Formats: sequence, structure tokens, C-alpha cells
Amino acid sequence: MRIISGYARGRRLQSPKTSLIRPTTDRVRESLFSILGSVEGTTILDAFAGSGALGCEALSRGASLCFFCDPSKEAQQIIRHNIGVLEADESAVLLSTSLYKGLGGIHTPPDIIFMDPPYHKHALMSESLELLANAPIITKDALLVVEQDIDAPAPEHDAFTFDEARLYGRTRISFLYRA
Repeated sequence: MRIISGYARGRRLQSPKTSLIRPTTDRVRESLFSILGSVEGTTILDAFAGSGALGCEALSRGASLCFFCDPSKEAQQIIRHNIGVLEADESAVLLSTSLYKGLGGIHTPPDIIFMDPPYHKHALMSESLELLANAPIITKDALLVVEQDIDAPAPEHDAFTFDEARLYGRTRISFLYRA
């Protein structure tokens, strides 16, 4: 796994040794950031960060701040290592907790929220959408990028407007905006 573009292009990121953490593939990340275009100067929330690959890619491409949120000790160790690979300590904040508790540690409204919960925990998606819908830190222009298995129910909540979805093998990426 490597950084695709930006100042850290080509740098290798640490991957988990367990199948419980499933990093977004290079191919999907490259396609995703092609769709997003410039992320320069944005604030990112990498919820369910896992390896932190999405947030690290955003930082390499010019995001000014990224909050990484993951309760797993293994994930936190990998994220710390990957932030170090990018030399991004000043622009990265690791929230060593669940999204539910982590939202309280976010001091800047995120422009883009990457949400990639464990594929096998479908209820976690609806719980997370409800949580984000009621969080004052999530502003009306926030973009929510959801990665799921194609068999999972599509993300839906009244507080978010569905824009589009793209398929990459067994992965679906959905784009939603705060209504």
C-alpha cells in the first residue's frame, strides 16, 4: 500500500497484519481522489480509519487537517506509523476512540468525511449516520464518502442527500451531502 499522489507520492504505508482491518485499495483510492478533485486546504474526518490510508492520501494531496478516528489499538499503532511516514504530525489528529466519542475531540468542522465501517457490521452504518446527522460540528456543506461492500444496504438518512455511487469490484463508494 502506498501514497498515490501529492508530496508523499510513492511512500509506503504500513498495512495491518489482521483481516479485521481492511484498507482501501490503491485502485479505489486513486479513483476516489480523481472524483473528489483538489482537497487542498480542506479538513478531513477519517472515521473508522483502520490504516489511515484515506486520510494520509488527503494530507499528501494538500488537506490542511485530518482527524483519524479508530478505537482499535492495532489501527492506532498503524495510523501513528503512517502519519510519521508522511511527516504530518502538525496536520494530523489521532482520536483513539470510537466515532461516537471522537466527535467531541473535533474542533474544526470537516469538509469531507470518509466513512468505512467494518463491512460485516451493517447496523454500524445507520448508527453512524444518525450520529453525524445530530452532530453540530458537521455543517451543511460536508461531503460524506461511504465505502461499503456492494451487498450492504445503501447509506440513507434524512439529513443527507445522496449524490451518486460508484462500483469497484465488490466495493461501492457512495457520495452524500449534508441536506
